[in-house]
Amino acid sequence: MLLRDKNQIIKYLSQSLKVIVLDATIFGVINNFAGNYSILDNFFIFITHFGILLILALVLATKDKKTMIQAVLAVFLALVLDQIINYLTFRPRPFTVSAVNLLISKVADSSFPSTHTLLSFAPATIVLFKNSKLGMYALFIALLVGFSRIYVGVHYPSDVLAGMIIGLVCAFLVKKGAEQLALFN
Repeated sequence: MLLRDKNQIIKYLSQSLKVIVLDATIFGVINNFAGNYSILDNFFIFITHFGILLILALVLATKDKKTMIQAVLAVFLALVLDQIINYLTFRPRPFTVSAVNLLISKVADSSFPSTHTLLSFAPATIVLFKNSKLGMYALFIALLVGFSRIYVGVHYPSDVLAGMIIGLVCAFLVKKGAEQLALFN
């Protein structure tokens, strides 16, 4: 979109500010629970650290070599995109710009996108393509991983949403690419 006059610029900036405020507001609502309920704190700390491993266990549970290879390729592609995005952009983590309930130690690197979330959604989606029951479990865990990143204070909701989209798209591209190239048949 080419901004041609002052009114367009003001409208664009106003809309952008609304999105930023909404993102911070949703973050605050979720993160305000952190530190108040030890059972939730412990659960989401566990999920944020080990959720990806649970998803990888579900990849292995498919007992399908093609699914395992596609999951690895989807994760690899997601990581490449993550590195490119991090090279081109930088978004400060929530705990570096305001007081948050930070439940884990984290380096103050770029917040966008959520790497944990994209690393969860890429293999979870591949599992869904193979086995709907296991895939639904995997996607549920991936959602919990994404939510946990907000809960523990290290990501904004838009970081998680971007991680979800990247993971889903990478899985879809790997699946469709494998089909088009007649790989793994």
